[in-house]
Amino acid sequence: MSEQEISIYLKDVCLSYEKTILTDVNLQIAKGEFVYLIGKTGAGKSTLLRSLYADVPIISGEGKVCGFNLKNISKKNVPLLRRKLGIVFQDMQLLNDRTVFDNLSFVLKATGTKDKTKIKEQVIESLSNVGLENKADDYPFNLSEGEMQRIVLARATVNNPELIIADEPTGNLDPITSDEIVKLLLKINKEKKTTILMATHDYLVINNFRNRVISCENGKIIE
Repeated sequence: MSEQEISIYLKDVCLSYEKTILTDVNLQIAKGEFVYLIGKTGAGKSTLLRSLYADVPIISGEGKVCGFNLKNISKKNVPLLRRKLGIVFQDMQLLNDRTVFDNLSFVLKATGTKDKTKIKEQVIESLSNVGLENKADDYPFNLSEGEMQRIVLARATVNNPELIIADEPTGNLDPITSDEIVKLLLKINKEKKTTILMATHDYLVINNFRNRVISCENGKIIE
């Protein structure tokens, strides 16, 4: 597989964060793939994900994400890497003092988009993709858990990222809402050809929507 066809490339990588240590991590994820990341709490899933957006440094080995070298990435290039990513956190991290529209437009402004017309178009398109274009003027605290997670997905895709990193996006949701969120991720994956790496404990989701699975076990990454 050529470098242009790979979203995530890790070779002999060692990572350490707090008490978590991952060693000899070898992983390739092609552009357009949908991959589940599983493992017990504390096994290193979040550490691995955080390394992919340069929040946890690589101690040794080689790592590339969306063409950026993680081993020697400079501080000024970290924002450029993150412009190519959409990140979905379990705790959502929505700004409750801003409307849904402002939560999404904030991302575009932070990544350098200044054209107000373009910002409006991209925000409405992203909200439409998750079926919530009528919630643009609402505040997050007025939404249900499922609606908030869909807003988080809209925020993660508003800048048309190459890669979505989703850390337990269904962790706090009921089974029906969980299925809706995963269906949305699969739709984004299929229609936009966006690479998706999703950490999850939800084996019902994995069984219902089968895709490649990798696991954090005993400080290693196993297929």
